[in-house]
Amino acid sequence: EATNGVIHVVDSVLLPPM
Repeated sequence: EATNGVIHVVDSVLLPPM
């Protein structure tokens, strides 16, 4: 995904890393 820390955090909450 894009190099955006905020988006990464939200993505981690919505879709936990495998």
